[in-house]
Amino acid sequence: MNLPWEEPLKFRAVMIDRSADDVKASRNVLAAHQIEVVGEAQQLAMAPALIERHAPDFIFLAVEHEGPLALEMIERIRERNANLKIVALSTQTDANKILDCFRSGADEFLVKPVQAAEVSKVVERFKAHLRKQMQDQQPHGKVIAVWGSRGGNGTTTVACNLANALQAKQPTILVDFHFAQGDLSVYFNLQPAYTLEDISQMADRLDETLIDNITLKRPNGLSVLVQPVRAPMVELKDEETVKLLKILQKKYKYVVLDIGHEESMAGKILPYVDKILLIVTQNMPSIYLAVRKLRFLRSTGFEKQSVFVAVNAYNRRGEVTLGRIAKALEVRDLYSIRHDEANVVMAMNRGYPLQEISRRGKANQDIAGLAQMIHEQNHVMPHTPSPGQLELKPLLEKAIFPETLRESI
Repeated sequence: MNLPWEEPLKFRAVMIDRSADDVKASRNVLAAHQIEVVGEAQQLAMAPALIERHAPDFIFLAVEHEGPLALEMIERIRERNANLKIVALSTQTDANKILDCFRSGADEFLVKPVQAAEVSKVVERFKAHLRKQMQDQQPHGKVIAVWGSRGGNGTTTVACNLANALQAKQPTILVDFHFAQGDLSVYFNLQPAYTLEDISQMADRLDETLIDNITLKRPNGLSVLVQPVRAPMVELKDEETVKLLKILQKKYKYVVLDIGHEESMAGKILPYVDKILLIVTQNMPSIYLAVRKLRFLRSTGFEKQSVFVAVNAYNRRGEVTLGRIAKALEVRDLYSIRHDEANVVMAMNRGYPLQEISRRGKANQDIAGLAQMIHEQNHVMPHTPSPGQLELKPLLEKAIFPETLRESI
């Protein structure tokens, strides 16, 4: 991970030392490591004023002639400056005195005269500290991409209803990244005044305020970003996509992306996705293409545990069983969303989520269970599965996958 400053990095330092010669020698060593001494003094009491005036990254504090006052000053500086790196300097190497400095709040201890190799280690540790701070400040919302093994698998239906179910748990946004055939507005009967087209046209102004202004809201609070209804589909540039996702992660706990079934879209967003839900159905073409997609994910290094598979419109009497699918995909666990055609079609035709058509419907129950599983961040099926969760270990013992498809895969 690179720090977002121009190289070479430059840091600011204040130095307190009674010896002018030592200050001069230390300044030269520090400058070679891109540390500029912006303030210096011989008197220990001047340290707080110099820190307030210059807001440095480091303070180098000579402690060999200061006795207990040096430890008191380190404690005082630490209490008022949590992020300032305090480096104690001394010609003495008594272990107890060094330990006292650390106990008082010093981050580092260097022996005078200051050596370049030791300063280099201090700087590298400071950079690591900055990297950790940056990581802690990164957006924490989870990006979930819903990806179909092929067209017609019900990917958009699952994405819409999964996002709707997650909204009941945490703030969620659903985004239409199916650039070839975006139709989320139809599934939710939305009449968008603004769409992803506006993001593309105003990319230079892309921020949280703009997103808020063009985001559609459903009555339950679910946010939706859709493709234009009449204009051609809009495909965002890579930099626009990255910026958009980062903004959404700051604002929402869950960012659900309907990415259709193309590999090109998946390849662009993989670095920014936390989980992929791969949708398959009980037929050979769907399973064959799912195998290819899983291989594609493995080739990119995407973590296997971040991919989970759902069999949509599952029928227990279907010719292609869950065991066969699991064996072909080389997965132990599948999530099934049961066949519920009447409710699914009614929901699509009326522009409502399944929950508002039939809360007790089989498909709605299974998608609600899937949302709960994601929310709990637990991809291992529980010992007692809910309706949509099936343990496959017993099935695998009897699973027989057609030899012709096995050879082609």
